[in-house]
Amino acid sequence: MTAATLPASAATASVAARVARALRDSEFSQVEAARHIGLDKTKLSKSLSGARRFRIEELSAIAELTGVSLDWLSRGVTATAPASDAPASDALAAPQASTPAAPETRAPSPATASGPADSAPESSRPGGAKAQRMRARIAEAAWQLFSEWGYHRVRMIDIARQAGISAAGLHYHYTSKQDVFDAALQHSAQRLANERAALLQARAPDASAPAEHLALLQTLIEMKIPRGFAARITDADTATTLAGDWSIWLQNYAEIAVGAGSRSQAAGLAADWDAILTACLAAGQRVGAFELTDPAEAAAQLTIFLDGLVLRTLAGAVDSPHTLIDRYLTDTILAPGMPASDAHTAPAASARAARTKGEPAS
Repeated sequence: MTAATLPASAATASVAARVARALRDSEFSQVEAARHIGLDKTKLSKSLSGARRFRIEELSAIAELTGVSLDWLSRGVTATAPASDAPASDALAAPQASTPAAPETRAPSPATASGPADSAPESSRPGGAKAQRMRARIAEAAWQLFSEWGYHRVRMIDIARQAGISAAGLHYHYTSKQDVFDAALQHSAQRLANERAALLQARAPDASAPAEHLALLQTLIEMKIPRGFAARITDADTATTLAGDWSIWLQNYAEIAVGAGSRSQAAGLAADWDAILTACLAAGQRVGAFELTDPAEAAAQLTIFLDGLVLRTLAGAVDSPHTLIDRYLTDTILAPGMPASDAHTAPAASARAARTKGEPAS
């Protein structure tokens, strides 16, 4: 029995259910949707409850707003196979940049040929090379949006637009925004791993040259906290304060604090960094560049210092983080006579020798 032959009450309820689903998948609240389509919110609420029929012009506006087809909303009919049966790449559009905006300024999206996809378990999602490339493309788009605009300001439809696919195509690969966020974290972790691997391959230090081991340590720190970092921190009311990998991982840590987020991915990222930093310090210790008791402990302390320094810089409490980094290296890691940088000279050897090796300065 099709929508056309259903009893009026059942047909009205079916339409209402599809509208509710389209709004939920596109992450519009009822109030936002009513404002966008020019419909009184009370009428929208009654229509969604089945107490009032949607008018065709209202359905058309909702279809345009949520990116589904009018045929699907009104009759449950799709112009193509549902996204769970058809490759998402069939619906690809040319990629274009997307800037999430506040709901009251967001422009309606063009209608697409199919309705929202059913949530598919990971095992039923496409596994071919083309699908993997598509998921990588989605993860890259999500990483850009989440890192610049934040998890709660980005909607699934924004990610679909950024990736150049339909909302249904996005749902074919990822069933929720949290799934996409996890993929963006994986993308970020892989980016960082690739950068560090390239660095280690290009700048493998000469075992007999202490200065090269120091240069490698400084470059690793530079990858974590780039010079000019503090200058890029701006008023949060007027501009994005921090974008890129630091931004998306800070968001994940904040979500972990309230029982969400991905603790396992954060732990994996930390473990990778600890291993690289520990190896760097151990190699430098062997040639006399660093004076340490335990490279692993020194790596942990340096990481805690750097992470805390970023947070204080974000809060506006530190203007020159790299001056503090230079002092920290001189006081806790470098062997006497090894300058942290041209701007900060190590103290005299006699002053350094007064404390226990590897002990943080008081």
